[in-house]
Amino acid sequence: MGLRKFNNWIKTLLINQYCQKGFNVFDICAGKGGDLTKWAHAKINRLFFADIAEISVKDAVDRYTKDISTRPKLHAFLPTFICADCHKPGLQQELERQAIPFDLVSCQFALHYSFESESSAKQFLTNVSCNLQPGGHFVATLPSASRIVDRVTRSPSLNFGNPFYKVTFEKKEFPRFGAKYSFTLLDAVDSVPEYLVHHETLVELAKACGLQFVEKQNFLEFYKKCKVPKNERLERTVRGESGPLDPRFQEIVGIYNIYVFKKVESVHLPAKNLLGLKKFPPVTEMDIIKIEEQPTTITPRPQRDTQTQNQHKEQQDQQEHKDQQDQQDQQEHKEQADYKDQDDPHQDQD
Repeated sequence: MGLRKFNNWIKTLLINQYCQKGFNVFDICAGKGGDLTKWAHAKINRLFFADIAEISVKDAVDRYTKDISTRPKLHAFLPTFICADCHKPGLQQELERQAIPFDLVSCQFALHYSFESESSAKQFLTNVSCNLQPGGHFVATLPSASRIVDRVTRSPSLNFGNPFYKVTFEKKEFPRFGAKYSFTLLDAVDSVPEYLVHHETLVELAKACGLQFVEKQNFLEFYKKCKVPKNERLERTVRGESGPLDPRFQEIVGIYNIYVFKKVESVHLPAKNLLGLKKFPPVTEMDIIKIEEQPTTITPRPQRDTQTQNQHKEQQDQQEHKDQQDQQDQQEHKEQADYKDQDDPHQDQD
């Protein structure tokens, strides 16, 4: 089994474990919609789909349209496609405006990008939590900071890997936020910047957003736990004709973890509306909700010296006096005109 198929199997198992029929789901940083079919098989009620790249969201809409036209037996759900920076407050505002209660939030292979800064990580987790119902779950897959730090610390250089992947640091320093490294995957990913997510930091920030830590498992541990007879058919479906995971990829998947959190704080949201759709509603690129963040930088007004301020005040006083005089003159002219109209016996007569 190749790396892509293995990752899909892990995601499918995770979704099957925490998603139930009739759920409202928020797929954050959802890319090109690779999990759309998984949500249909889970028989969900609604799907909110968000990603920063407009081209990816358009690809997801195209995939959705193709699926509903070629696979009519798929379970129908109502989708909402959003193009937004998932690390910014604009997404939170849109979710709160929509006021749709979520039963499950999913983030696959993307949470670690928010740890470029503390503010970005906090806002991302706020976006995850804001519409999640009490008792609802947040599931995520991301690289293990402890395993990566251990590997690079033991390495004589600033990188480690094998012929199929490579992780490279600029220096062996690993702060809570902004701990950047580049990740390269043969024939797939070319030196993409990523950020470490330290376990204690993630749990701490999530708790502040009302998300209680439930579990963390390494991909290989999760794979072994789920490799039971009831999942054999699913595994065969995902991997196709290929056999078990290629040993050459085990080192790569071994640096990834699954995370699960549970919402414990209450939110004031309306009751969930079960739509019971018989068929998928049509969606086009025109239906994509695009959220543009407003610039937050405020340019300070230039400071004037005292003499300039006094001159400016005198000019204002003179202008105000002139405006008052003009208004008084206009009022006098109006009163004279009204008086003349009243005394004219031929006014409005033929």
